[in-house]
Amino acid sequence: MAERYATKTGNWSDVSVWDGGLSLPGVGDDVYANGYTVTINDDYTCLCLHTDAGNTAAAGGKFQTSGAVTITADSQAGASRCLEVNADGVQVGDSTGGKANNTYGTYCSYGGIQNGNSTSGSGSGAYGTYCVYGGIQNGNSTGGSVSGARGTYCQYGGIHNGDSTGGSASNAYGTYCQNGGIHNGDSTGGSVSGAHGTYCTYGGIHNGDSTGGSVSDAYGTYCHNGGIHNGDSTGGSVSGAHGTYCQNGGKIICPLATGTVNGAYGVVTVANTGAMAYILAESGDYPKSIGANTDTTLDNIQFGWAFVPASNKVKLGTSFNNATQSGAYYPPNLDTDPGVEDAAAVLTTAHYGEDNAIQGTGEGGGGYTYGDEDAAKVLTTAAGAGTYQPVDPADVRAGTDVGVSPAVGTLAVPAAADVRYGEDVDDTTGTCYVPAAADVQFGVNVDATTGTFTSPAVGKVIDDTSWGAGGVEFTGTYHAPEAAEVISTAVFGPASGTAGTYDVSNVSAGNIKDGVSIGGVEGTYDPMAAAVFPAEANVEVAETAYGPTGAEYAGALDLAAAEAAAASAQHATDAAFLETNKDEIIPNGTDILGEFGVTGTAVVGGGPLVGPSALVSC
Repeated sequence: MAERYATKTGNWSDVSVWDGGLSLPGVGDDVYANGYTVTINDDYTCLCLHTDAGNTAAAGGKFQTSGAVTITADSQAGASRCLEVNADGVQVGDSTGGKANNTYGTYCSYGGIQNGNSTSGSGSGAYGTYCVYGGIQNGNSTGGSVSGARGTYCQYGGIHNGDSTGGSASNAYGTYCQNGGIHNGDSTGGSVSGAHGTYCTYGGIHNGDSTGGSVSDAYGTYCHNGGIHNGDSTGGSVSGAHGTYCQNGGKIICPLATGTVNGAYGVVTVANTGAMAYILAESGDYPKSIGANTDTTLDNIQFGWAFVPASNKVKLGTSFNNATQSGAYYPPNLDTDPGVEDAAAVLTTAHYGEDNAIQGTGEGGGGYTYGDEDAAKVLTTAAGAGTYQPVDPADVRAGTDVGVSPAVGTLAVPAAADVRYGEDVDDTTGTCYVPAAADVQFGVNVDATTGTFTSPAVGKVIDDTSWGAGGVEFTGTYHAPEAAEVISTAVFGPASGTAGTYDVSNVSAGNIKDGVSIGGVEGTYDPMAAAVFPAEANVEVAETAYGPTGAEYAGALDLAAAEAAAASAQHATDAAFLETNKDEIIPNGTDILGEFGVTGTAVVGGGPLVGPSALVSC
């Protein structure tokens, strides 16, 4: 068993997505998203998918299916939901929720299917499996150890096919059905108060049996706000652990309610809350506790799972529903005894009765004449002016015999799933949720109009945001600047709530060179306007061109000539001085050719060595 993990977002089939970049994960591997999104684009098998942290891999990221693919692996959520099974995708494996809210083990939507069991995680809302928009789980579910940690959550047509067991914390239901979510399977209450096996609300439906748990208020099924339970219901092992509990419009149609111990009823309804309980049979000493003003008829049942027919559908005089109701349907008769059927009341060309096995014996003479019989029983097409109006085959369900010949009905009855939610159809009501035009893409047909929702262009949405189908259909391409990239006098972001931090306080025309523009400010600064240049007489002749543009002036100072002239002048001054004072500074008897060509005649000690130049020596 090896730990494999993604190193970037991409398709499972791309080896460069995976650590090492040389191979795909295999059958025995634990595979981690490592903070990235991995798209399962073909059939693959591994040990388990993870969004929790591994030995090397970090927590986070997710896996998602694309197209008709099958992933055979368990799923373990961590810091984020682990596996999204989208349309036509299939997971074969169990799922476990994570440690934080909304960290589902598996998320099934738009027909995505999980074939495996589900267990809630250790965080509220950390469902083992979340089925929505037709997503399906085939497997058992178990609630978790903290409040709100449900094994399976079904809504908007999500379906759980399997048994469910409440967890070890209040509100940790085995299965939670709401807004049309369906649980098909048995349910058992958990081990703490409020840990119901199945919780149905806002039209959630449980089709299956339920058993109360091992503590008070741990119901097998809890129906609330229009939730529905169709199935047997048995109380638990202690008082208050009811099989099914209905209030606030909750409904139960129960073939058999069984009480177990005092206070552990098969069925309980809360008085004056609009609950409805219809119990066909009872057993045990405590089968039910029906609250005051609880509806116990089928008149208000607007769905098609009723186990008991209406009285006008049962033959007159027939007792049913534990002798609590009697049939009111009149069989064919000649009025001599309205409750006794008479084959003579039916034409020889017709059949009736159980399995349509009885043939009429009535003779109409001349085809449809009827003598003294009631005109209301004879077709309008018969001689003798019958008044019974035949049914048009177009008004009869397709494939159903109608009339004398008989003809075959041609009326196509739509399925409940194709009829608007709550509208009567056949013997049930529609289950199709039609979105509002404002929730449908602009121009797409919906209901009797077209959608009005306009999706923003990707260039108008920040590049860290995705939206659309499944939340990943589109991704923004607009790059939002950092605050340091925006000038301090401007604001940006959501509702202009963020101020830029780039300092532009010194950006003024006087600080910008003439001809240069910064942020819409035109510069006026001329660096040469105040410049002072030396006179040409003070600049050496080697500088042939200088000035503001480098060509206005030329140097006129010849340093070598100036130095030569100065030296020549000094030389002449020194020579004149020596000529004047030669007898005083040159010792007697010594003929020295001075630098200036002077011979001295002065006596020794005749005077100090003086003169303007230091070039004379004794």
